[in-house]
Amino acid sequence: MLSLRKILYSQNKALGHDDFPDSINIEEQEYQLKKSLKHSFAVAVAIYERNGEKMIVKIHRQKPFLGIPLKWLGEIMARYENAALNHCGGIYGVPKHRVSDRETVVVHDYIPGHSVTLNEHVEDVFFDRMFGILEQIHERGIAYVDMEKSANILKGNDGYPYFIDFQLAFYWPDHMPLGNSSLIRLVREWLQRCDRYHAYKLLRRMRPDLLSAQQYRFSLRKPWPVQLANSLLTPWRILRKSMHLLRNIF
Repeated sequence: MLSLRKILYSQNKALGHDDFPDSINIEEQEYQLKKSLKHSFAVAVAIYERNGEKMIVKIHRQKPFLGIPLKWLGEIMARYENAALNHCGGIYGVPKHRVSDRETVVVHDYIPGHSVTLNEHVEDVFFDRMFGILEQIHERGIAYVDMEKSANILKGNDGYPYFIDFQLAFYWPDHMPLGNSSLIRLVREWLQRCDRYHAYKLLRRMRPDLLSAQQYRFSLRKPWPVQLANSLLTPWRILRKSMHLLRNIF
């Protein structure tokens, strides 16, 4: 019989008690599990490899939470992220999207590098490139949304910045209901403004010497959508901390 601790642990994991699959079919080729990177409530992320070629595989939620089925949500989130990532194809600084035969899986090329940390030094050109990539993403009609933490930007071994996680990106194609409406355009513009705010905030924290006075002031003015999102996420953060505390107790 499973202990309460193990039950609580499984509730907080996208795959529950299950391990990562040993292999995954990517574009009609079989890739083998190399290394697990992350296993959270929403996603499980790992490196898969075939003949030295590595892929990042993200598996969205598959298991129920407290008896509530959530695989359907994982499938929707995977289709959404696949669409956004694919729509950014050809942007240098966004890894190439790959196709898998699994409904809750997102796959893209592996980029050797590490997540940016606030205390590391980056060259001047790093931020020039980062803002250039962000502008291209915006030109594709997408808001990246997930720049609040520096860890969401990868610094490749080539010194180039990479945007690798489109799980929270805002992408609403024209063929969708209200796709070309004023409302969708307004929401997208708000969220893209939030992207720029987070980008300048990151610049302020890492290379304040590169900021103009106007950019510095902009980096201090938190847009109201960011304030709203922080408020809405507070109950979720409390729930996660509570689950973690209960798991440690039991």
